[in-house]
Amino acid sequence: MRHPDDPHRTILVAEDSIETLTLYSIVVERMGYTSLKARSLDEAYQYLDETADLDLILLGTYLDGQMYTDTVYKLRQHPAAAHLPILVASHRTNPETLIAAFEMGVTDVLPSPVMIPELMNVIQRYIG
Repeated sequence: MRHPDDPHRTILVAEDSIETLTLYSIVVERMGYTSLKARSLDEAYQYLDETADLDLILLGTYLDGQMYTDTVYKLRQHPAAAHLPILVASHRTNPETLIAAFEMGVTDVLPSPVMIPELMNVIQRYIG
C-alpha cells in the first residue's frame, strides 16, 4: 500500500486501439505519472497481479472487443481493482449505457472525443 504522501502515481491504461492507448499513455506520462499499457484484459490482469501500487485505471470504449461495461465488471472481480477508481473515455454515453456502467462499477465517464485538459483534470481529481 502506498503512503498517502508519496507523490508517485501509476495508472493502468487499457484500450484496444493502439492509437488511443498511445495518446492516453502520453497524457498520463506528461502529467508525471507512470503509465502501464494493456491492449487486452489478460494484460490488464497481469498488471493487476504484478503491480502493488496502482492508483487508477483508464479505459477506452473497448477491450478485447467488449464494451467497457463488460470490462469494468470483470476488472472489479479482481481484488487489486475492487476499489480503484476506473475512468472511461467513450463515445458510448447514452443513458442506458451510462446506467449500466455505473452499476458495473465505473467511477466516471468522459465523453469522446476527450479533450485533453478535461482528461487531465479528471485524473487529478481522483488521484491528485
